[in-house]
Amino acid sequence: MPWLPFYASENDLPTLLLHLNASEEIAFVVSNGPGKWIAVKALESLKDGRYCLWHVPSGPLPLFRGAKEAPGEITNPFAGWSEEKAGADPTKPYFGAGHPGVFWLNVRCLAAERLLAPLDMRNTAIALTPEMKEHLAQGYTASRQPSPSPIWTFSALAGAGAFNSNAEDMMRFVRANIEDSSSMSRTLKKMHTPQFDGDTGIGWMQPAFLDRFFGNKTVVWHNGMVGGYASYVSVDTKTKTGIVVLSNKAVDVTMLGMMLTRQARTQSWSSQHAF
Repeated sequence: MPWLPFYASENDLPTLLLHLNASEEIAFVVSNGPGKWIAVKALESLKDGRYCLWHVPSGPLPLFRGAKEAPGEITNPFAGWSEEKAGADPTKPYFGAGHPGVFWLNVRCLAAERLLAPLDMRNTAIALTPEMKEHLAQGYTASRQPSPSPIWTFSALAGAGAFNSNAEDMMRFVRANIEDSSSMSRTLKKMHTPQFDGDTGIGWMQPAFLDRFFGNKTVVWHNGMVGGYASYVSVDTKTKTGIVVLSNKAVDVTMLGMMLTRQARTQSWSSQHAF
């Protein structure tokens, strides 16, 4: 059975579902009770999981009866059917090997699985949870008389500002970029290195003129701004210091971040006060 991997953001899932639901050639095969399945034209939502899709023009689906028996035929999957023999995973339909009309859509949030969960970043997500909304500071514009700014939600530039977080979670992320003890830290540090002899790592800026002027010669950093909010984060693995600046006003905090980075780098910190 064919499969096709692709990478998207959480905000892309509604768009993907809209296209799948609108296609006359695609149907979802879903549970209709224990050992029972049915094809449906649309789903309400896509979450983490494995979805069975049927290419309708390919015709009837095979009814698996065992490896040594000829399969039957499910002439109208939209009417539903009862399986005669389940596959290795009884929670998923099984049609035998290699049927061209069946393919699978695997949805996995890799950021949550491989980064957020291992670092216990519970208050970081693309879609705001009810708890995150409750603790969210109102964002404001950068005008001389600031006005409240709506929260930006967008998928076109999701890789450049879709995640919402707080200072506590961001310091967990900074700590992971400084420590030496885990495979996660070693992986994150590889992202600091400039790529292809360029001026940036993977998501990290290298020291610029002002950084060097302030003595921040071994720092990597990044800043950001969306409607009503601005941010800055820096990591210095040599001095094992890191800075996070979060603002609920859309003003550039890069210079402030640079100065705080210098301040942190030149201080003597006892272990109980770090982070």
